[in-house]
Amino acid sequence: TAIKFGQKYMEEKNSSQASLFGGGEGLTEGIPVPVLPSVNEWSPEDCLTREKDLIGFYLSGDPLEQFYDDLKEFSNVDMLDLPNKLPEKIKIGGIITNVNQRFDKKNRPWAIVSMDGMQGKAEIFVFNESFEKCRGQLVLDSKVFIIGSPSNRTDDSDKLKFIGTDFFPLDQARQKMSRAINVRFPHPSTNESLIEELKNLAETHKGRCYIVIHLITSKGNSQRVRASRMRVTSSKDFIKKLRSTFGDSNVWIST
Repeated sequence: TAIKFGQKYMEEKNSSQASLFGGGEGLTEGIPVPVLPSVNEWSPEDCLTREKDLIGFYLSGDPLEQFYDDLKEFSNVDMLDLPNKLPEKIKIGGIITNVNQRFDKKNRPWAIVSMDGMQGKAEIFVFNESFEKCRGQLVLDSKVFIIGSPSNRTDDSDKLKFIGTDFFPLDQARQKMSRAINVRFPHPSTNESLIEELKNLAETHKGRCYIVIHLITSKGNSQRVRASRMRVTSSKDFIKKLRSTFGDSNVWIST
């Protein structure tokens, strides 16, 4: 409605004929000003989706921005700088940009899925068994985390290509991927105040993950101790507090 009004307004304005009704109340260049409907404001996610539909790319933001921490924490392949040899288990996340469904010789569906990551792109082969299991996640614009294995289908492209076996929503990655929270105690490892700090943080951030403490000896060796009675969350808030206390490089999540 607004666009049609704007077009008509410009037509009238550029016309050499003056409108008999120009300047009247509720009129602009002789055209009634439309009453626009009252609608709910779009969410930031809706805005980004509609931007891409309209102009072909995201303009005002990145739909993956809220997941940057998760992607950095749990991905093990840099899509912009692929290693010479991919890990046996590939773990990455991103947003699905295309699903090319195909059929194998037995007429069973499978797909080649294109995905944009935080940086870089990937092409994922999803064969029938995985396709049937994960069909609900293989939807355009879905934000997913993927676990898979290297593919033998290589070419001259520098795009990551692999076989996808497990797909789940990206907002579940932290919960599904976290197994243990590792904390390295810098030397001297007998610092009672740090141990007490860890205990206090753990008691206020309970969850299902183990805590594994890495004690650094005076000789530089590391001894691993699992706190069997203590289970904690892997939430961003808890990890941030741990890293603030013990240092970024001394806290990590095992998957």
